[in-house]
Amino acid sequence: MKRIHFTPFDLPLALFWLSALAGLWVAYDSSLGQRTLLALSGMLLLYLFLSRAALAEKRWDTFASLLVALCALVGFYFVTQAGHIAYEEKIGLLDRITQWIASIVPAFPFWRPVPNSLATFLEGGIFLAVGLALLAKSPKYRLAAWIAVAVIAAGLLFSASRGAWLGVLGAGLLWAAIHWKPARWLALLAVVALLGTIAFVLIRGDINALAEIPVIGRLAGALFMRPDRLEVYNHSLALLAEQPFTGIGLGDVFSNVYARYELALAVPFLGYSHNLLLEIWLQQGLAGAAAFIWLVAALFTSLLRSPAFKSDLRLQAAAAGLTATLLHGLTDAR
Repeated sequence: MKRIHFTPFDLPLALFWLSALAGLWVAYDSSLGQRTLLALSGMLLLYLFLSRAALAEKRWDTFASLLVALCALVGFYFVTQAGHIAYEEKIGLLDRITQWIASIVPAFPFWRPVPNSLATFLEGGIFLAVGLALLAKSPKYRLAAWIAVAVIAAGLLFSASRGAWLGVLGAGLLWAAIHWKPARWLALLAVVALLGTIAFVLIRGDINALAEIPVIGRLAGALFMRPDRLEVYNHSLALLAEQPFTGIGLGDVFSNVYARYELALAVPFLGYSHNLLLEIWLQQGLAGAAAFIWLVAALFTSLLRSPAFKSDLRLQAAAAGLTATLLHGLTDAR
């Protein structure tokens, strides 16, 4: 009889799923959270399968290759079809390029992905693709992996998700720091600049002060000033102060609750809280937020404690992908 093997991630994931189920009951309209619960359930089942089936390196490479291929297909679809879909313009140059691509590529827009959601999906895949390219022994497989990297990178670029760009750059820098000493200094400088920016804004008490910071002010302003992230976070915390244990419910309930109870508006405003931890807490309550923190701590503790971490490109690629998603989650949650 085979023994059931548990991982350090099973319990926090089980708690996370149960908190989502409870969030469905809390929501003012449970139908708004059914798709979210279904997606979380599917991801949990996928985790249970992969965590038991992809133990050998060969199997890991196979599953990673399938995910990278899917990311490349999604990236290719978005790059070729974004110009045919009526997205709001964010960056003029990118919009003009997508329109030019649309003029030479036939339209088959059967799916309209949210650019930020698409970027969240691709940002982990690009590091898996890089890892597979570096591990490849066959020149053909290596070339295919680097082509996938380029296609996924193009998808990320045309998503115009500056939070995703920041996440990928930050995670890439941290990965490079494992192998390249100058990257460690760059990572340290980036952390110092981030802390200094936060301190400057807090001292000024105005998010618009970001515009006064040379060089990084424009990028930081794009990330935090439209909408005013500090105001959104403040109102989100006010909602949590009213319902800290249960949150406001699973699914697409934020816009109505936020507009009605924080802004006194009769129409929905903003679809989400623009911060991953806040969004989880709002949707799944304190138990969901605690489960998420527990899961992240368990993941990175396991990775960093692994004796093979400093030499295993598979572990490093997975860690970089997770880091990119978490960094992106600081400014976005979709």
